Amino acid sequence: MRTKILNIALSVVLVIGVIGVVGKVVDIISKNSEIDDLHSQLRDQKLENNEYSSILEEENIEDFYRIIAEDELGYAGSDEIIYKDSTGY
Repeated sequence: MRTKILNIALSVVLVIGVIGVVGKVVDIISKNSEIDDLHSQLRDQKLENNEYSSILEEENIEDFYRIIAEDELGYAGSDEIIYKDSTGY
């Protein structure tokens, strides 16, 4: 009888351990996905930074300000009209 109780207790501990390991594996997979997304964002940001750096290195500060005004702030030149799609695309 004692051996049977010990076997049941050991089985319960083993099942709990397996569930814990599976949970950690799922967490690791999720975190790896987040890391991949962050690497992608980092790569995009580096490309954008390089674009801005090249503009600054050329000492063409007016173009730099124009790009910031148009792309980041949504401004247009005095002879330009901006049309926006109401659907968001």
